[in-house]
Amino acid sequence: MPGHVLIVDDDAETRRLLREYLQKQGYRATAVADGRALRAALGTARPDLIVLDLMLAGKDGLELCRDLRTRSNLPIIMLTARDEETDRVVGLEMGADDYVVKPFNPRELLARIKSVLRRARSLPDNLEPEAAAWFKFSGWVLDAATRNLTSDRAPMPEDGPLEVARAAHAFNTMRASLSRYLRERSATLAAMSHDLKTPITRLRLRAELLDDGELKQEISQDLHDMESMVQATLAFMRGGDSAEPIQPLDVTALLESLQADAEEVGAHVSIEGSTDRPYPGRPQALKRCLSNLVDNACKYGNRAEILVEDDERQLVIRVLDQGPGISEAQLERVFEPFYRIERSRSRDTGGTGLGLTIARAIAQIHGGTLVLHNLKRGGLEAMLTLPRPATVIDDR
Repeated sequence: MPGHVLIVDDDAETRRLLREYLQKQGYRATAVADGRALRAALGTARPDLIVLDLMLAGKDGLELCRDLRTRSNLPIIMLTARDEETDRVVGLEMGADDYVVKPFNPRELLARIKSVLRRARSLPDNLEPEAAAWFKFSGWVLDAATRNLTSDRAPMPEDGPLEVARAAHAFNTMRASLSRYLRERSATLAAMSHDLKTPITRLRLRAELLDDGELKQEISQDLHDMESMVQATLAFMRGGDSAEPIQPLDVTALLESLQADAEEVGAHVSIEGSTDRPYPGRPQALKRCLSNLVDNACKYGNRAEILVEDDERQLVIRVLDQGPGISEAQLERVFEPFYRIERSRSRDTGGTGLGLTIARAIAQIHGGTLVLHNLKRGGLEAMLTLPRPATVIDDR
């Protein structure tokens, strides 16, 4: 037998399907619903690896992971619907050996299980657990021992003349309210992400258990489309905001990677111009923004021509296509959420109507703009303008 895998997930059907899938692959698999059942299972038999869901009733996956790490180096793979980089980093820092985002391809999870088990079996089991530490990211401090998350930005002193003290108090109160709102919004989005992605995960597991290869492929394509719609909707609801930290970005390398990705699926993308200077931004967010523009150009305009201009004031990236363009009256309307020129909602002729909305939101959090122009020669131009001074970036 390859090994014993203990599954911890609050969704009964996901537990059943994942257990059945792993058993079909030759693993001994058991499944429990929460931390209490996990402790009981560990008291009965020691597994070789734990697959641990992040969002659980009672203690969540991060807290259970921390508890396990104080006693054991048992391999842990975290399952979560959260796909922000900060969430992945925190999960790994708390002791997880790997991190898989829902909805996942069951074969990917299987490959990660095999990889983690290979690493674990090459290490002694009596290693001392790592000491607790503090981790800083995006203006926050995480105490790994207490799981206390606080801001590392001190409040404004409320002393001095009466008017100044009152203004400082009002500012601190407003800041606390905004922080509370952002925490509540993040929690709501995390819950929505979990509830939307869990059914897709179940369907992926069911599809993988099918013997009919053609039917499996058709179902997998439908699930891919569903996942894309969910991801786009959640990205829109975040308003382009992200916990992703700002860091120097190699724009030329990013554009070349998008070109390679497009050409792999038969699209034609050319790049003219480049920049040798890094741009201070959020890499994944800007990749999503530019990917949306390139995908649109290839889908509706046959090919994408990327023009790069850079100077001391701003970085300008133009994405041109050879399509029919759009009417002048719709040049702004296409940035409205869920607005589509093509109304059939067919996956062959249109998307969710959120690609340009998200792209503009990402441009705006970088202090930039995104506008569309019809070209005299025919076709459409999407012009992304990003200011060079790092101070204009909204590092929320």
